[in-house]
Amino acid sequence: MAVCCKTSKVQGDVTLGDGCVLHPTSRVHAAEGASISIGAGCVLEELSVIEAPPGASVVIGEGNLFEV
Repeated sequence: MAVCCKTSKVQGDVTLGDGCVLHPTSRVHAAEGASISIGAGCVLEELSVIEAPPGASVVIGEGNLFEV
């Protein structure tokens, strides 16, 4: 199970792996027709943004740390 803070935003076709953590104000946004898959154990710290433009497919492996 992933953990998402109340002020994080997940929009569109997004899959979060087990143990993912989205800190406050982080954002994952897949535009219409796009998808994002984030592997297990990834951490998105405050203000981190992952976006996929229309029609794109973004795949992120396991155990990544995203910082700003």
